[in-house]
Amino acid sequence: MNNNSSIDFVRNSNNEINKQLTREAIEIALFHLLENKKLKEIHVVELVKKAGVSRSGFYKNYSSVEDVLIGDIDKYFCHLIIEFSDDIYNNWMTIIKTFRKYQKYLIILYRSGYFYFLLRCFNQRLKDDQYYYLAWNGLVFNFLLLWVKNDMKESDEEIFAIIKKTLNEMAKAINTSKSLISIDGNF
Repeated sequence: MNNNSSIDFVRNSNNEINKQLTREAIEIALFHLLENKKLKEIHVVELVKKAGVSRSGFYKNYSSVEDVLIGDIDKYFCHLIIEFSDDIYNNWMTIIKTFRKYQKYLIILYRSGYFYFLLRCFNQRLKDDQYYYLAWNGLVFNFLLLWVKNDMKESDEEIFAIIKKTLNEMAKAINTSKSLISIDGNF
């Protein structure tokens, strides 16, 4: 590697580090502002001042304040639906533990009226069987919405037990109702 390519490598590495630090500062500042304001009340000028970054730094990374929030949700939560396996317990516990880790953020998101961004994020990741995943995403979202709405008071194991019980009751209800539907779909 010659001297110029070494300098370019360091410069590019520093640019990526600075970009990441700017994004993190903006994300943290938005989180703090959301504790007392709604997203629509937060303007770029106020956000960059709180973050200690320039407006140009903001616009190099985001096009709007809402994009910051969507980026956070995407980074922390959207992968949860994609990574599902056949192990239902681990699937739910991964979601529950991730929500617990970001409990304060999620409660603020809920109280500021933007919790629905999670469902939008989940639904953007629909796979082949879209009806199945749409139903699954709605189920996951609504369980988590109620848990967050209630300030996540139940322990991780308690909320899992509630989810498990509910899913089992739903499965029984579906199995019972199958006998009501004939092959051609008529009742």
